[in-house]
Amino acid sequence: SRLLLSLGLAVALGGIVGCAADPPTDDSDSTTDTSPVPDPDSDVARDPDDSPQGTPADWTMADITQVLEGHEEAPNLLQFGPDGQMLVSASEDALKVWDVGSGALLHDLPGHQPIADSPLETLPPTAIAFSPDGQTLATTTRSPGGVTAQHSLILWDLDRGEPQHQLAGQDGCQDVAFSPEGDQLWAACGSQLQRWSVDTGTLDWSVEAGLLEAIALSPDGQTLATVEMNLPDGRQDSTQVQLWTVQRAGLDPLSTLDGSIDSIEVEFSADGYYLVTQTPAIWRGDGSGSRGQVVIWDWRQQTPRYQHEHSGESAVDLSADGWLAGQFSESILIDLAGNPVDNSVLIRQQGGASAIALSPDGQTLAWAGQPPTFPAPIVRLWQAGAATEPTHESADGDRDQYTSVDLPRDRTTRDIEAFTRENFGLRERVEMEEETLTLNMPDTNRAEAILTLTSLADDSVFAQRYRLEFDLQEDGVTWELVWVGRQQQCRRGPTPQDEWTTQLCN
Repeated sequence: SRLLLSLGLAVALGGIVGCAADPPTDDSDSTTDTSPVPDPDSDVARDPDDSPQGTPADWTMADITQVLEGHEEAPNLLQFGPDGQMLVSASEDALKVWDVGSGALLHDLPGHQPIADSPLETLPPTAIAFSPDGQTLATTTRSPGGVTAQHSLILWDLDRGEPQHQLAGQDGCQDVAFSPEGDQLWAACGSQLQRWSVDTGTLDWSVEAGLLEAIALSPDGQTLATVEMNLPDGRQDSTQVQLWTVQRAGLDPLSTLDGSIDSIEVEFSADGYYLVTQTPAIWRGDGSGSRGQVVIWDWRQQTPRYQHEHSGESAVDLSADGWLAGQFSESILIDLAGNPVDNSVLIRQQGGASAIALSPDGQTLAWAGQPPTFPAPIVRLWQAGAATEPTHESADGDRDQYTSVDLPRDRTTRDIEAFTRENFGLRERVEMEEETLTLNMPDTNRAEAILTLTSLADDSVFAQRYRLEFDLQEDGVTWELVWVGRQQQCRRGPTPQDEWTTQLCN
């Protein structure tokens, strides 16, 4: 049930550093759901601002506390233990357990061993999960290139650094999730959805479910989310998230969430109100493809609450206190309402992130990648400073933070995304220029679009950001543009390059 993507090194925290191919300029195939959000006063809907935040964190005062070295390949999975004191990093050839406070390597786990006569010493993990008490680690692997694992699902005793149970045989497993009590383990193995006993290592229940890409269990253990694996031969092709009610005897279908593109990661928020799905951007050599998406669902209402779109490859993680970390163009952190969180974690010159993780309390950020000045991949730990009150500030905040822009003659639309790109997007895309669109629905009758243009081919302006406000009309489907504002980041002043300003650039 990870929400961690590691699909290459084309993404830098704080900014995109490049892609294998320029994305197409034709946005006609891109879809964005602008349905009104559910009533925030209903019994099942809630406002992200009501999320328990714990101790406030000041990410503007973030400092690097540890640099963890020892991986030969860039870690593509990172996860903190439930108390935040341990961190697991997994790469194609290594599985390591670290002490967060000291940076010491606690265990170098042997990982998943292939069957005899294999050219590989170990198989790459596809998922990692801590038990609720932090004493057990579950890892899974599939069969890359036809190489079969001796055991596709392993439970590790983290006190001893040894296998506790070696399960699932040679079927290959994609994802895994512990029950809230820690006594059961859900796993997507082979073409089955399985439930294992953690204490005995026995298979309690299974059902044929096809090949699954990801699973997630709600914090109360009563709802399971599954995403089918989309196969290149077309045998499985789905854009849905299936929700199930967990029963003692198995699962009952509950509902489905219909996305516009394939989701490959899924995770419930810590309070269980929201479900976050993530899809990578896919660009082919001929320039065709699709943008990636992060979507926050009110899953009970089957309605997207917030959607963020990106053009690059991405590493993303969700913390228990309501922050998302990942590639969000100019910001590494956003909250569940889609608001960028002001932070000092700006490492644009350090290459892309292969994996990202936030600690459960939201105070520590782990970043994995290979900076150009390092001979091997590293994991950096960033610690937030203490704050007396939350310090996040919406990029689409007060209008006085923007310079007002004249409205276009035609101000109504049924497609906010297409309207925004057509009127304020890049006219001619050149190498390295990026265009990112974020849609937010503060209430049922209002929508906001944030269009960010970065790495601009301009001597003075590095980036521009437009904020568009729309009001829903009486017909319930037409939106009217009521206000537009603009900010910019300057290359040479009068403000620092990472600061948004309304001043003219030098």
